[in-house]
Amino acid sequence: MLTTAADSVVSVTEEIEPMFAHGRSGLELLNPGRFQPLVYERERLFRVNGAVLGVWTEVLHTGSLFGESVASVEMSKEDSQQVKGRDDWAALLARLSAAGG
Repeated sequence: MLTTAADSVVSVTEEIEPMFAHGRSGLELLNPGRFQPLVYERERLFRVNGAVLGVWTEVLHTGSLFGESVASVEMSKEDSQQVKGRDDWAALLARLSAAGG
């Protein structure tokens, strides 16, 4: 966060599947370039993967979790696993064991 002067840093994975938001006539595609052979940088969408979340204390005192500027660490889906319960923990341990870790 010091390098980028960001309020927070989060780890993310790129969402390559089509994503929609509510629009005037129903759902509208957020990333239509997804169906083109070129990747449109401005259409890239990211999902927080939960591996890293760093926030300045001062930002938290404002009532915001992320602040105004958010830096990111992009991770592959293979390297990302959220542990939200015992089943997730067991799956992570099995994955690490299978990888020899």
